[in-house]
Amino acid sequence: MNSRFLKFKSYSVVICGLLLTHCGSSSEDTVTPATATNSSTQTGGSSTLGTGSNTASFSTLSYLPRAVDGVQSTSSLRLTASSGLPFATAADDGFGGTYDRFINNDNLANYFTGGSSTGSYAACETLNFARGAYGQVGGGDLNACLISKAVGDEFSANEFIYRSFSIDFDDEQFFAKIKLRKLTDDDGNLKAVEMFMCEGSSAQDLKQSEYYSQDFTGTDGVKIVIKGDATPDNSQVDRVIYHAVVTATAVGASGELQGTKSLLYRYRNEFSNNNGGNHVIANITQTEDTFTYNGMSCEFNSLSSTSCDARSGSQQLFAQAEILDFNETGERYLNNFALGDGASYLAVASSDEQGYQIWNGDTGSVANTNTSSAFYTYLKENIADLQEVTTEFPTSEVVFSEEESWDCEGEATDLGDSMLQIMGSCLSELEIDQDVHLECGNGPSGASLSRSLISP
Repeated sequence: MNSRFLKFKSYSVVICGLLLTHCGSSSEDTVTPATATNSSTQTGGSSTLGTGSNTASFSTLSYLPRAVDGVQSTSSLRLTASSGLPFATAADDGFGGTYDRFINNDNLANYFTGGSSTGSYAACETLNFARGAYGQVGGGDLNACLISKAVGDEFSANEFIYRSFSIDFDDEQFFAKIKLRKLTDDDGNLKAVEMFMCEGSSAQDLKQSEYYSQDFTGTDGVKIVIKGDATPDNSQVDRVIYHAVVTATAVGASGELQGTKSLLYRYRNEFSNNNGGNHVIANITQTEDTFTYNGMSCEFNSLSSTSCDARSGSQQLFAQAEILDFNETGERYLNNFALGDGASYLAVASSDEQGYQIWNGDTGSVANTNTSSAFYTYLKENIADLQEVTTEFPTSEVVFSEEESWDCEGEATDLGDSMLQIMGSCLSELEIDQDVHLECGNGPSGASLSRSLISP
């Protein structure tokens, strides 16, 4: 998750309450973009973007796909679960309060049969990992949202343009500068989009925080690259670095992801005063009705640690489940996803636990007797692919290459006072509250979720 997303996620409730009648509605999302008055042929950017055969058939930036978008359904889905385990964390989460029964003093283990001993610990942790990955990658998707809502389509193709904005909030100022270009074919359809972001506490104190691109001319329908290296608005964390590569088999006429979506995900926190940190490495695959997660997390005591912290250690998760998408046509809310029936393989170093657990998607209860589960069968047949625990984080993947780097120079057109409203609108679509962690170890009144595992 990038630093501006960390900074503004806590403001989104205020933004929605004060400035938007209904956050995320199509009528409120429309803001007149700043007129494009300056561009530059300054060199830089990827030399390989947009060089292949184009697969996109749209020209508007509002159709840009997002890394967290669902995969378009092309047939009648055969889902067992009807409501699922929601990504949402608030009682009034777009479902009309349907899930308020799961909320009890922010202890979200209540999702799982009231936090009772029949609730699935594995389902809880799978939802944790899914929410974490998509919530953080959604920070990169904020770019696609900002591009379409703030910049619009009225600028020349194949040249870089520069935009800037600043936001005042609670006596603090946030400055950002954007370098952007779009590449199009002879018909005006998008071939690629590339964006660089610089941020700082003043217009004179800017540092590159992110690189973002979409390419519709490779071997996939689309390839989205999100890279970041930022200092968050958090006194306990010095640095956040992240890298996500998303591909999809095909892209529809309005930017819909089709076929299979693959997400390679890397994320790392470095705590203040060399107090260590944590990182996550995962490979995620999503179809129109199935979500597969294969990853690990590791906490370490210092930045030079060669092993995971013995207190919290490492955790491996290999899971597959139904994924339910409750978004209506035209909606793109991350909170409108839920996990249905599924199974997980867990290996927890701190408790020396490892094994499989099967769960029911509507109740979150353990269903280990259902050994005919297709998800359980898939995990057993593919367990050799389990992501290995590693203290080595692939930092070379998240350091900007020469073509992905920008010195933050270039005269920019200011986007004006509308950015606060636009930021709030984008956050309403992409935000998952990362401050509320699913407490899988303990349910309400001291009840514990079931850790009963099927032996490997």
